[in-house]
Amino acid sequence: GSAWMITALGTSLEGKSPEEITRQIEWDMRELRHCDEKWFYSSARQIIIGYEIKIPTEAMGEDLLDSTLDRLASFKKLKVDPYLEISLEGDWNKTLSSAKTNLGRWLAENEELGLIPGLKVRTGGTTAASAEQLAAVIAACASSGLRFKATQGLHEALTHNGAFGFVNLFAAINLLFSYGEEEFPLKQVEECLLDEKKASFKFAGKTFSWKKYSLQSDAIEAARRVHAACFGSCSLDEPDDSLKKEFE
Repeated sequence: GSAWMITALGTSLEGKSPEEITRQIEWDMRELRHCDEKWFYSSARQIIIGYEIKIPTEAMGEDLLDSTLDRLASFKKLKVDPYLEISLEGDWNKTLSSAKTNLGRWLAENEELGLIPGLKVRTGGTTAASAEQLAAVIAACASSGLRFKATQGLHEALTHNGAFGFVNLFAAINLLFSYGEEEFPLKQVEECLLDEKKASFKFAGKTFSWKKYSLQSDAIEAARRVHAACFGSCSLDEPDDSLKKEFE
């Protein structure tokens, strides 16, 4: 039958030196390859398609990110999408700028390898991103051609009482990737993320619109092929139930 698609969470890198981080990621990749080979022929077939790892702020330098991505790309049979989580505490603008610059440069220099790194951000829990931070991460991905993933929170279709809605999130991502930052600036991204009004979001046939901005389904598909945005929720049922309640 159809295989289960699995995303693997990397081992914690907190407090580790650059050399230890490189060795730890190498160990993770070997374990993932072993599991992938073992599970591929199991009675419950499973395929690892993603790898999430939190990169300590002090390890965001060019050399370490390059070596990390080089090693990920060398495990060609795995074909996993790597999502790197960065800290949004302290001087988060500097951390994000470093990640955007180094990941974007590596991607441009190694496009032929077929490995497209992504950024992961938390929208719930004790380290949840603010609207400003979430908009900045989305913009960083759009400007550098990176993938995007959000985890935690996002139980509801629409933003409510400060808890982001996944319709808001995907609307903001697709509009920014399609229109570009000049026509859909960060201020608009934040406004879309925080909009709690159902009437602002319209679905009609193959057209989606938010306020004066609209996208055809083919434009959304084109944007998704680049950013491949996805989100992980703590609930299997709540997102579906909320979507039906708001838009069915």
